[in-house]
Amino acid sequence: MCAAWGLVSGLTGVVQSFVGLAVCRVFLGFTEAAFFPGAVFLLSMFYEKEKMAFRTAILYCGSQIGVS
Repeated sequence: MCAAWGLVSGLTGVVQSFVGLAVCRVFLGFTEAAFFPGAVFLLSMFYEKEKMAFRTAILYCGSQIGVS
């Protein structure tokens, strides 16, 4: 899903109309819904339980800063 999210995000730049952009945003929403849990799952494979809360907080804060 992370690869699909990256692909849909990249293809957003080639959209030529408002309808195309709306459809692209719907697909981006579907792929983005699975991105955060997938990223947390990947983090859990590399970090111990004691460090996961801090790493997840960094991931979440980074995504919120990137939106603004």
